[in-house]
Amino acid sequence: MDISVIFSILYLVVLGGCLYGAWKRHWIKGALSLGVVVLAFAAAYFLARGTVLAYGNRFFELFGDDLLELFDLQGSASMQETDMLQAARLAVSMLAGMLVFWIAFLFVWLVGSFVKRLVFSKIVRVKYASYAPEKNLHWLGMVVGLASFCVVSFVLLYPLGMVSEVGGAAAKRCDYELSDSILTNPIVRLYGAPGRGFFDRLTQRGDGAFRNSQEGENGAAIYLAMKKIVEGRDADGKSTECITEALSTSRLLPGLASELVANAADSWKNGRAFLSVTLEMPQGRSAELVVSILEILSQWRKENLIQDVNTAIQIYKLMQKQGILEINDGLALMEALSQEEFVETLFSELSQNDDFIAVIPKVMHFGIGSALDAMGLPMKDEYLVEFDAEELSQDEWQREARAFSVLIHRMCLMAEDGESFDAAGFVQDLYQLRDSKLLGNLFMNLLIQLISNMPGIS
Repeated sequence: MDISVIFSILYLVVLGGCLYGAWKRHWIKGALSLGVVVLAFAAAYFLARGTVLAYGNRFFELFGDDLLELFDLQGSASMQETDMLQAARLAVSMLAGMLVFWIAFLFVWLVGSFVKRLVFSKIVRVKYASYAPEKNLHWLGMVVGLASFCVVSFVLLYPLGMVSEVGGAAAKRCDYELSDSILTNPIVRLYGAPGRGFFDRLTQRGDGAFRNSQEGENGAAIYLAMKKIVEGRDADGKSTECITEALSTSRLLPGLASELVANAADSWKNGRAFLSVTLEMPQGRSAELVVSILEILSQWRKENLIQDVNTAIQIYKLMQKQGILEINDGLALMEALSQEEFVETLFSELSQNDDFIAVIPKVMHFGIGSALDAMGLPMKDEYLVEFDAEELSQDEWQREARAFSVLIHRMCLMAEDGESFDAAGFVQDLYQLRDSKLLGNLFMNLLIQLISNMPGIS
């Protein structure tokens, strides 16, 4: 049976039992119980609110190490930790406020119920349990009983309602249909807006520069938008726009995301786990390319995060369209690099990003080196000349992309047909690509090596 159905049944059964008990009980008792519940709610809120404001940082000092250890961040040799620690501090503060609220509510409720019975017996001179006048307004008893149920159920369910409201708002922003039935349950949705507002009031710290639930909504929007991209449902680019908008309006996520990416890349590059996740590195030249990319990701900063994320998404979508879904799928990448349209798009995206532009020479080194490996020829350092990638214009990058794709295509053909060397075709390529600023030096060296390796030539 679906969890949403089970929840609805339990909720309605409890509600029915409370209303039946309220019908049977005298309305005065119900009113007194409602007063105790309301008092417990108010006292718990103010106590939890004061605890968050006064001791939020202290709770992190006490339990922060346990939280970091839970997520495998303790002693992880993180390069950047400012925003990560801020997020952890905020999380501990929120959890502390919620726990204090629940514990205080239960304590005041139990003490208030005991005092209620004691005072009632002293004033009415009848034991509270024995008080049962013949005249009873049953409808009024049900009203106050329903009010008590609403207060108690709100105390228990407001976090679930808050998550439902946040998730629903994020899904609407990203045009994503939620499949989790408990979050779309009509009963849970009743607690959504009030639950979110109460959560923000209860857990707010400092100057109120941002609302905690809004940060949660931004994070949920990024997650759902990324799911659509991974599922190949971002042809219109709206998911990318959703991620950009969420990062632009968030106060916490840009710094947190950049630190998580940078620390993960640095850990994986050096063979360490991050958040208990390890990266299985490919072999050969694919490993060199992946390490180069991880090196760039390890330098991410929140100042450039939006541009870097947009570039990373566009590259991912380009790879996805080409069917390159594994980091060790070198053959599929080589096939893509021999296609002019793919290389032009790849170079165009990378060259417009100050961080990712350094990937271009790494890709060229991977492609040429892999092609030479397939041809059985050594890769020499002098084949690739060092260059400043930032000096080229977009038109020049397009020409270089065409030159590179033609070169890879020709080399792949030669590797497949090792019995014969199409010297005329190769020379024709050399002539067509004579204006290349990055590859001109390679062609002559490669031609000399190919000719020297032909049978009968020494």
